[in-house]
Amino acid sequence: MATVISGLEIYFLKHSETGCFNSKHQFLSNKLVATWIRVSYFYLKYLMMEANKGTREDFFHTDYGIRSQIKEFLMAQQTNPAGISASVGQTPSVNKPDDVLRVQQRLNHAGAGIKEDKACGPKTVTAIKEYQRNFLSNPDGRVDPGGLTWKHLVEGKFKIKREPLILLPQMCGLGYYSYSPATHQYGTKFCIQTLRDICTQFQINNKKEIGIGDISFAQGGHMSPHQTHQHGTHVDIRPLRKDDKNLPVTISDPNYSRDLTKLLVQSLLSHRNVKSILFNDTAISGVKSYAGHDNHLHVSMHE
Repeated sequence: MATVISGLEIYFLKHSETGCFNSKHQFLSNKLVATWIRVSYFYLKYLMMEANKGTREDFFHTDYGIRSQIKEFLMAQQTNPAGISASVGQTPSVNKPDDVLRVQQRLNHAGAGIKEDKACGPKTVTAIKEYQRNFLSNPDGRVDPGGLTWKHLVEGKFKIKREPLILLPQMCGLGYYSYSPATHQYGTKFCIQTLRDICTQFQINNKKEIGIGDISFAQGGHMSPHQTHQHGTHVDIRPLRKDDKNLPVTISDPNYSRDLTKLLVQSLLSHRNVKSILFNDTAISGVKSYAGHDNHLHVSMHE
């Protein structure tokens, strides 16, 4: 047994010298590695006992597998032995580039499939929330140093959970009408519920239906001609008309109703899941002008 313990010490110290850890102090202070050493020690102790029942070759063949796992674990720690220095994710996170990269690497290890570009954009935040659904009922899209999400990312035992997109109900009497094919109207459950909540209340208050266009495909992905509409959180909505017809309208059309559209914008922005609106009637407070948005509001949602 003493020989095995010495072998383990030599093995770990060798990796310490070759760069897995910057110093012996860091090596000893890393709780994850210490736990792994402890588990490995008792496992090898068990293997030694079992080896007495088998051959010398059986023991060393099994031992090699354990050492391979230990080596793999150590190399994983080399990616980021120090953790992250500040919060990463949804605003108001700090999002230091090196910290963002570390989180992106851990998320990709969990199956996120995002770009490791040191920039915390919507896809990174979405991936954090998807990962958090493994252990949080209300994901906040944020990773804090020493927090639960970072702990799970380092341990690597969870994989990204992606909820399927759901179809916007294709029926009358819900406060909206669809002007895009049903195949273009899949969204996250939060997005669809947000639309239903807003449309129902708007119809009650104003006796008007809201026109809903493209959202996403059932499996997500690129939807021509849009740059977004890939993850079920972006929605096209028609401006409202003076004549109440369920037809297209632009901001230069005499039938365009700024007053009604302003009420629609206010209803949208009052919902906690609505993040921003692109629309070219800048006389309406709360919207941002963007080319190609004279005839529809582009509504972005948090989730």
